[in-house]
Amino acid sequence: MRVCVINNLYKPYNKGGAEQIVDIILDELSCKHDVFLISTKPFWKKNKKDKKIYYIHSSYYNLEKFPKIFRLFWHFYDTLDVFSCIKIYFILHKTKPDLVLTHNLKGISYLLPALIKILKIRHIHTLHDIQLLHPSGLIYFLHENITNSFWAKAYQCFTRFLFSFTPIVISPSSWLLIEHQKRNFFKNTKSVVMLNPMSKRIYESHRKEDDVFRFVFIGQIENHKGIFLLINAFKNIKNKKSQLIIIGEGTKLKIVEEMTKIYKDIVVMGKKSNEETVKFLTSADCLVLPSLCYENSPTVIYEAFAAGVPVIASNIGGNLGLISNYGGTLFQAGDAVDLVEKMRLAIKNPQKVLGRGRFIQDTNQYMDKLMNLIN
Repeated sequence: MRVCVINNLYKPYNKGGAEQIVDIILDELSCKHDVFLISTKPFWKKNKKDKKIYYIHSSYYNLEKFPKIFRLFWHFYDTLDVFSCIKIYFILHKTKPDLVLTHNLKGISYLLPALIKILKIRHIHTLHDIQLLHPSGLIYFLHENITNSFWAKAYQCFTRFLFSFTPIVISPSSWLLIEHQKRNFFKNTKSVVMLNPMSKRIYESHRKEDDVFRFVFIGQIENHKGIFLLINAFKNIKNKKSQLIIIGEGTKLKIVEEMTKIYKDIVVMGKKSNEETVKFLTSADCLVLPSLCYENSPTVIYEAFAAGVPVIASNIGGNLGLISNYGGTLFQAGDAVDLVEKMRLAIKNPQKVLGRGRFIQDTNQYMDKLMNLIN
């Protein structure tokens, strides 16, 4: 079977967990099927010669660098991007796939579900965030009404209609699917909750034989990821035998480097490869996700569970379902005092915040369920 996978970003332009999930799906599908990818890249980048990847130009990768007024008009244009849709029409017409798997379409065109239906190709769409409810794709803690504003509701009228052409929708978390359904999305669509697939990587422990307790943060270095909340909480633990390792990149990286350079027990590593990141994770004693935005189903939690690394996460979004069902501990989002208490608990008794990774769905299970949806 020939399968087309479409996602707005892919390496080397990847930023978040959605791209990791797409990569896992591509690898697994390639074992049994003829698979190719459609994604975007910045305008000034030349196309790589790869028969399995089709890149179209888009401003999405560098969107946060543009002024707000530009982003406002860009989001309106992007929703009904006819030009990108035409480019993809020619790709699909030429390649003639039997199945199209769409993921994040922000930066490509929200006209694609209608195009795929017109071409009579089987189609499954996977949700990764709330980008159909709000252009930012983010709901911030204490600002939950952002998706209920007049402009957000107007935006939803467009996206609700455009994605009504999608026959099957997968959501990695119940929370994300409910957020859409209570706004009348996917009324005539088969909607399924399926955990994201796990990498087949073997997660061996690399913990050091010393008495230092290592907390690790892995993610974008941004306000909404709670990085400053975590740094302040760590300072208040006041445990001389603990360390905080920060891995990731973002617009606040330089600020974080500057504010932590006087602290020997806070190590800012910046961006690392997937392999290096996993090594830091498996050498840590506890993963902390202090996010101030509603996450869907964070990939790093899956990896921590598989590696047997305890998890502390904020009690909002998809974190609730993962931690409640598979272990770990939650703290009140935005509450530094509660976070300090949970981090002290992890040092004192890490078994109380340990997840049960063996119950997380592996790639084979995911692919079986995916194929059953179209049979």
